[in-house]
Amino acid sequence: MRRQYTKFIVENKYLVEVKPKKLFESDKVKRKKNAAEAFCKDNNLIYKLTAPVKTLTLSDIKILKDEGKIKFTKRYEDRK
Repeated sequence: MRRQYTKFIVENKYLVEVKPKKLFESDKVKRKKNAAEAFCKDNNLIYKLTAPVKTLTLSDIKILKDEGKIKFTKRYEDRK
């Protein structure tokens, strides 16, 4: 089974990417991390790579978004 983990911008300061810890050292994640860090440098953000602590439901994510606690990156915002 494949899972998609979303990137979030938190408090207009952090770009947070959630990946399973076992993938942190994979070539693909390392390349994505390097690209994200470059993006963050150009956009005055701090990149954070973290493992999921709790799986959020779509309702949880919607509440966080509606409360302004998270904001989707443009790529995902356009997918409403």
